[in-house]
Amino acid sequence: DAVGSATDKEAARRRRMTLSNLAALNQRLGADERALDVYAQLSADETMRPNEEAQLLVNQGALMRRLGDPVKALDLYRSAQQLFARAAHRDGEIGAWRNIGIVYALDENDYPRALDAFDTALRLARASSNERGKVQALLYRGEVLRRLDRRADALDDLQHALSAARSTGLVEEQ
Repeated sequence: DAVGSATDKEAARRRRMTLSNLAALNQRLGADERALDVYAQLSADETMRPNEEAQLLVNQGALMRRLGDPVKALDLYRSAQQLFARAAHRDGEIGAWRNIGIVYALDENDYPRALDAFDTALRLARASSNERGKVQALLYRGEVLRRLDRRADALDDLQHALSAARSTGLVEEQ
């Protein structure tokens, strides 16, 4: 029956969300092995909404990166970015691009690709009037430009980031 099937699907979605949240909590508490165990319990036949699934992938990517597997993290972040884009969830997509850039910059030392990722995050943030996303993209771009010894460009990005953070009250970014 259609009602029973819909109810079963919603129950499966809620189960997957609960496990996803439990894994994220374990990550935040530093219980990485437990988080891995919980992620392993997630069933592929239990579906979540695209933005929920994408957030799950971002969380898994963060764990993989912390555990020293930037290649797997990058793959998870890319999958999340695509889901966020299809769901038109700009904040999530900006965050996924930022994470992609971080992997390229810090783990792969691939500064040109990092700049491309941060440029994409910045473009999306500007298009969606996402001030926090804009400031964070500028901060990360500024750091990559500094590492590339493009000091004038780095200073420009960092000054714009500080100015925007101050004008919008983003204390942490200041």
